[in-house]
Amino acid sequence: MMTIHFRAVNFTADAKLKEFSKERIEKLALFHNQILEVFVFTKVENSIDGINKSTIFEFVLRSNKQYSIIDLSDIIPKALIRINNGMG
Repeated sequence: MMTIHFRAVNFTADAKLKEFSKERIEKLALFHNQILEVFVFTKVENSIDGINKSTIFEFVLRSNKQYSIIDLSDIIPKALIRINNGMG
C-alpha cells in the first residue's frame, strides 16, 4: 500500500487540490507498482515573471531508491499534470 504525504508552503491548500494530487499519484501507481511512499511539496513564492509555483514529487520505491521530480509553473495543477504525464 502506498502512503501519500502532502505539504503546502506559503499558502493553504484546499481539499480540492489535495484530492487532485492524490488522484494523479494513484494514476501513476497503476503503471509504477514499486512506489511505496510519495511526498508532495507545493510552494508559492514571490516572483516577477509569474512562474511562482513549484511542485516537487519525491518517490520512495520498494528498492529503497528515491526519486525527485520538480516542476515550476504558474498553476500548481498544471505542474501536477506535467509530472504525471512525464512519469506515465
